[in-house]
Amino acid sequence: MLTIRDVQLQALSNARLRAFEHRAAEYLMGVEPEWCIDVGPAYVRGLAQTAIRKSKHYGLVEEFDLLRYLNLECLFGDDFDTRLPWAAEILARPGISPRARMDLLTEYAISLERNAANVAPSTESTASPA
Repeated sequence: MLTIRDVQLQALSNARLRAFEHRAAEYLMGVEPEWCIDVGPAYVRGLAQTAIRKSKHYGLVEEFDLLRYLNLECLFGDDFDTRLPWAAEILARPGISPRARMDLLTEYAISLERNAANVAPSTESTASPA
């Protein structure tokens, strides 16, 4: 009979966590390569670790949702969940699934980006900012 001790289970769990952190950092490098180069690999890994730790608090356990949470941290900062009232409100909503919360967060973030793009100054302007 095979016996797996708690220490061995913890080691397996830690190995899986490290593998996911690595995948999450690679994901960010794929979707935001310039930003990742600017901030450096240590920051990217740290952001991935923070996102994983904080997302557990919100019940996010699916890799898809964790990566979306990480993407939001990349866009809005690692404190977006407490600093931005709309994000804090969505994450605190009772009675909806973690997936539904991430859907709402993602939709709201996309609408903010679209609105920002619609009001952004023209890049063709030659006038310097005041």
